[in-house]
Amino acid sequence: MSPASITLLLAASLFAAPPGEPEEPPAAPTDALLAPPPTPHEAPLESSDQLVPARPFWGPESRRPGPQWTRWAAPLMSAFIPGAGQALNREGGKATIAFAGSVGLITGIVGLRLSRDPRQGAAPGIGESPGAYVARLGAMSVLSSAAAQLYLAQIVDAYAVAAGIWPTPRKTYMINVDATRMSTVGVQPGAPGYAIYDNFALSVMGQVVPKVAFGLSDMTVMIDMSDMSDMSDMSDGRRNRYTLQAGLRASWRFFERERWWFLLAGGVIVQGTGADNPRPPIDLDLPRGPGQQRFGAIPYVQLEGRWLFLDRFSLNFAPRVSVPLTDRDYRIGRIPRYATTFELGTGVGVYF
Repeated sequence: MSPASITLLLAASLFAAPPGEPEEPPAAPTDALLAPPPTPHEAPLESSDQLVPARPFWGPESRRPGPQWTRWAAPLMSAFIPGAGQALNREGGKATIAFAGSVGLITGIVGLRLSRDPRQGAAPGIGESPGAYVARLGAMSVLSSAAAQLYLAQIVDAYAVAAGIWPTPRKTYMINVDATRMSTVGVQPGAPGYAIYDNFALSVMGQVVPKVAFGLSDMTVMIDMSDMSDMSDMSDGRRNRYTLQAGLRASWRFFERERWWFLLAGGVIVQGTGADNPRPPIDLDLPRGPGQQRFGAIPYVQLEGRWLFLDRFSLNFAPRVSVPLTDRDYRIGRIPRYATTFELGTGVGVYF
């Protein structure tokens, strides 16, 4: 054996384990060594109760009541400046929509009104065409109705959010009261021959069975202090015209989902109109002339959309088609009989 081999054997014997004792495997790393070092500015959570769930954008959980004073301050601010109540409730998106929408609608109404040609009706062929004139008046009617609905909606929304109220529609109501504005564009005597006609009326409906209602509708009293629409009797000059209106209506709620309802309704309106005559005929025994007293009937059908912004309150949208069997009187103006009329109804409903 060479001297190098003898040296290697002696070195191995010095580092070998004692006889009878097995070699120990290397220790495995502990979990503490594998865990990342704690971040200095983060403290460990003591329990899961400290986790605050995020506020949802929509639904009952999205409504958290604010301070008590905001329940009257928010709707009051929205009444003076559209969107101000939403800003107080820290809803910047709604505030922007309410303010910009109101300004845009009012600007549109004013712009359409100022766009009228001052020469309109001065002579045939001067000014807007009949189609353009009717379209402009129709747009004014739609924009004014939308502005009124948006104004009411943002006031009530400001209160509901401040109070933490999420509406639950009252489907089992007994009585429903609606305040409605009906507006249309119709013909008028003279030039330019068209005008916006509207009236404001109340309806009281009872739910006789689920989803079916019946009752009095379109109740109003209209007074025209300068009735010159009856061209057949110009000798009377300026007269005061009084119209008493009421009707019957039946409706069926064929669709309901969350806070939206859709109804199909039909009915008939009855009108009684009379006019005083400040210039009586010379011979008092003669009849007072045509058009002094008149009765009329107007059947109609309409589609109603209702958005319940509170448990017992709704904003209503009701396009209507009617065919007056006699001349139909509005607050100012008159539609001739048998003239098919397309009306736009908007208003507010209350449920008891």
